[in-house]
Amino acid sequence: QQRTKLGAIVRAEMDNAEMTSGLGINLTPITIGAFFLGSALAGFAALIGGPLVGIATGDAVNILFVALAVGIVGGMGSVQGALVGAILLGIGDTFGKIYIPEFAMYIPYLLMIVILLVKPAGLLGRRA
Repeated sequence: QQRTKLGAIVRAEMDNAEMTSGLGINLTPITIGAFFLGSALAGFAALIGGPLVGIATGDAVNILFVALAVGIVGGMGSVQGALVGAILLGIGDTFGKIYIPEFAMYIPYLLMIVILLVKPAGLLGRRA
């Protein structure tokens, strides 16, 4: 069993919050809980990753672009796709830094372009 009742409620809220609320589900604590969980995971990631890569002011834009590329490559709305996209872009970035360091900063975006040409919805994304 991969899906829980709470997960179904969160997905229903994302798709149509008004209808979900009309079914008698109080969405306020669920929304606050999802936000808190996401914030806690982001803080944990910063705690673990900060000492490894270093943190400086102005890094947010670079990280935002990489996160956007991961989401697009994996497919919007797919957690498994985000995992696959992050691994693929990370491996591509690492190989780029090893073999062609002059163009390493462009490798993740080139991978994103190629994947979008082949699969416009991303690797594991669903079609609209």
